[in-house]
Amino acid sequence: MRRSRIEDEEEHSSSSERWLLTYSDMITLLLALFIIMYGMSAVDSTKVQNLSKEFEQVLNPSDNKSETEETGTSGTYTTVDKISKKLNNYISKNKLSSQVSLVESDAGINIQLKDSLLFQPNTADLLDEQSPIIQEISGVLSLVYDEIDHVSIIGNTADVGNRDRYNEEDAWRLSATRALKVLTLLTDQGVKPDKLSIEGHSHYSPIATNKTSEGRAKNRRVEIMIYKNSSEKNTSQQ
Repeated sequence: MRRSRIEDEEEHSSSSERWLLTYSDMITLLLALFIIMYGMSAVDSTKVQNLSKEFEQVLNPSDNKSETEETGTSGTYTTVDKISKKLNNYISKNKLSSQVSLVESDAGINIQLKDSLLFQPNTADLLDEQSPIIQEISGVLSLVYDEIDHVSIIGNTADVGNRDRYNEEDAWRLSATRALKVLTLLTDQGVKPDKLSIEGHSHYSPIATNKTSEGRAKNRRVEIMIYKNSSEKNTSQQ
């Protein structure tokens, strides 16, 4: 039986579409080849690496997604990531985990320093050996200073049970003076003062019980609270 004209046209159309699909694949591969050749023709090795990485991300979108999830929605480390990574390395290297701790939150990152690391007992007199940790923190702050909103230095004391007027005033004064001393150390190390402030919380912001010596030792601390800027806060909340 003779095939109808309509059947011939349908077969021809189907064959044309298959040919176009193969042709589009070939054009895609040629385009990729030209991009790689262009990158290799330049002397700039960084450009070649970037082009190679971008091409790999196009071909492997799942891998690109994993990397984004690890480093943040923008594919880059956040301010808190930078601070945490650098200071955790320093703390581990110098065995300071019992005296320095980092607490991350939606607001930013809180560096908690035991008073015994910085001050003479029951005073605001600085120890000579406190300089290295302050230098390290100053360096980190200078590195991310344009990316942060504010830094608050907070002094805290322990509650030893003496609530008479003299001891209450002394606790407030000691916490505020210690915070001021740390602020001065930071500015002496080159940290700009326009984003810095101090707070004295006396013994009213404990992080441990005041009924044991270990708990009181934890409560005697200076905190350096580094607040994220508003844009980074909004990104982390999405």
